[in-house]
Amino acid sequence: MLLASFQEARHFTPATARRYSTYSRDAALVTVLATELPGAPVDGVRGIALPSDDPLRGEWNVIVVGPHFAGALVARDLADTGPEEQRRFTYALTYDRDLVLDAARALLQWIVPT
Repeated sequence: MLLASFQEARHFTPATARRYSTYSRDAALVTVLATELPGAPVDGVRGIALPSDDPLRGEWNVIVVGPHFAGALVARDLADTGPEEQRRFTYALTYDRDLVLDAARALLQWIVPT
């Protein structure tokens, strides 16, 4: 399973879309979340459009869960102004399976509402 959030659809670039489509051939679920994202942004990938005021819009996440691997990169935008390439984030990278599963469950709330 691969879950990712990109803040805005423009950050889900054509190159990234191609990679995620390729990943979907072997993954049970590949889902991306961002504002203004279509329901199927690329073959094999489920898209979730976030409202512009959704708190998840302030984050970037890449979460991978498999039978023998779990990893998560979670980042919070520090809301800098100025050029795109100078934006800053606070982030964490973990391979702790329990933490990764917690992060995946948190994103799944947007995919399968409770």
